[in-house]
Amino acid sequence: MNSSPPLRGHSVGHPPPSFWNRSWPWFAIIGMAILACVLGYLGFKKHALATESGDTTLDLAYRTLQLFVLESGYHQGGIPWQLEVARVLAPLVPAWAVMQALRSIFREQREAFWLRRRRDHVVICGLGRKGLQLVSDFRRAGENVVVIERDESNPRLGTCRYLGARTLIGSCSDKSMLSRALVDRARYVILITGDDGTNVETAILVHQLVRERNKKIKGTVRCFIHVVGLNLCRLLERHDLLSTPDVKLDTYIFNSFQNSARSLLEAHPLEPVGFGRDDPRSVHLVVFGFGKMGESVALQAAKLGHYANGKPLRITIIDEEAPKRHASFSNRYPQIDKISDVKMDFVEANDENLELLSRLRTWAFDPDTITSIAVCLDGDSTSLTCALNIITALQPVSVPIFVRMSQESGLATLLEERPGSCDWADNIHAFGMTKFNSTRNILLNRKRDILARAFHRDYVKKRLEEGHPQTNPSMQAWDNLSSDLHESNRQMADHIPVKLRATACYRAASSKDELLEEFGEIEAELLARMEHERWCAERFISGWKHGVTNHDEKTSANLVDWEGLESAVRDYDRQAVHCIPRILNLVEESIFRTPNSGQ
Repeated sequence: MNSSPPLRGHSVGHPPPSFWNRSWPWFAIIGMAILACVLGYLGFKKHALATESGDTTLDLAYRTLQLFVLESGYHQGGIPWQLEVARVLAPLVPAWAVMQALRSIFREQREAFWLRRRRDHVVICGLGRKGLQLVSDFRRAGENVVVIERDESNPRLGTCRYLGARTLIGSCSDKSMLSRALVDRARYVILITGDDGTNVETAILVHQLVRERNKKIKGTVRCFIHVVGLNLCRLLERHDLLSTPDVKLDTYIFNSFQNSARSLLEAHPLEPVGFGRDDPRSVHLVVFGFGKMGESVALQAAKLGHYANGKPLRITIIDEEAPKRHASFSNRYPQIDKISDVKMDFVEANDENLELLSRLRTWAFDPDTITSIAVCLDGDSTSLTCALNIITALQPVSVPIFVRMSQESGLATLLEERPGSCDWADNIHAFGMTKFNSTRNILLNRKRDILARAFHRDYVKKRLEEGHPQTNPSMQAWDNLSSDLHESNRQMADHIPVKLRATACYRAASSKDELLEEFGEIEAELLARMEHERWCAERFISGWKHGVTNHDEKTSANLVDWEGLESAVRDYDRQAVHCIPRILNLVEESIFRTPNSGQ
């Protein structure tokens, strides 16, 4: 049970606590001191005149200062009201000042006392924009949050304290600091420092702490590691951090760029509803800029772009350093050319190239092509300027353009606050901001994990019924699966909307449209073929090759086209399709048929 109430109306977009909010107690103390001095001096002066004591100005000032330490002496005769007020007010000033000083001095001890009583809290290591977004989200959900940040001058620390999070100043790669944060008692540990090496090093220390105290841990610690570098990610996948079944630690690798791409293509699919097997059109995605974000968008499109009509998804990369980008990409994903229904090509140009703009017009005007454009350049201003240049060149054709923005404020507000306010506003969409890649809901994504677990459970059940041994790496319990198999099942869940659009259906909690309880045989066969193509693409992108099936060597005999599959393997894909309506019920959703779909 969380003791902290959920926050209301606060988000990362709100300004951090102002200088006044942080410093008002000291301003109040100074104000009280000045008021006590003024009233005390006036009171003593009136008393001196009334009693004809002959006190000098220096005497009056000295007696006024004595009020603060209760040594102003006894005074005969009537006492003016100013002096009465000052005699009460003055001693409060040093008392309040001492309390404020003690509060600051013993902040660390108070934090330590609070931490000793915590369990099932959230530990966030790193306080950049993404870290602050997560602090805000978890606090709003009523979670107790502990932040570890090495830079004590980080201005976001004030915001964290304002939100009610506890803060520890130090390095998260220091085992003693992690021990102080009680990571072994936490529900979630999120490593998002902005440096892959630090995140991985910290994850290993978390693993050690959990393993050392394994018998004392009641629940399971879920550790999320932000890793962008592909090579480091693959190295981490082979570490026992991700594969030790007897340690109460679930570890997940996540990537903010990949999360942005996932969110983008979930909100703005490249193909329309009803893009079925008889549709003559093909889908074309044009990506401007092939840095980390552009690459993530292209890869996610390649994982999802397996359509009912069998036409390959075309992805065109536009970059001023296209040959260099292509060589680097091919070196890291050497098997991507094996994906039969995705075609990628690289063009060396920029958005001001007249020949390129002419080609864009040709693609946009082609009635047999559904074109979308993703602008993934570095710098918000550069990306938005590029998008506006493209829109001007393509008029009057309407083509959706997705613009990568790093900040929720600033230029991104031009795209989000006033849709329809100008000719291009409805065709251009911002993505890539923190709210699209590093929120609590995106990170935990309970629905997707429920679906992924259900797909895996059904697969294992069928294989066991057929007599296969459970020693196969792909048939382990979910908690013992390797991270690449976790991701494979999650990608299967991601592809559900693509399959539904192919059959003119959609998923929802409720609807007045026709409820679909199961797919017909023809539909199921079509969707099973799509599932196999999706699986092949996901495997090839992960570096798998065709050969005798060996999980350790990343080879599989099933990396062939649909016609080349054994009948039993085809049944696995058919099963994965037939179970979709039942699995969606686990997240309280059903499948409905789009009206007038003609299915």
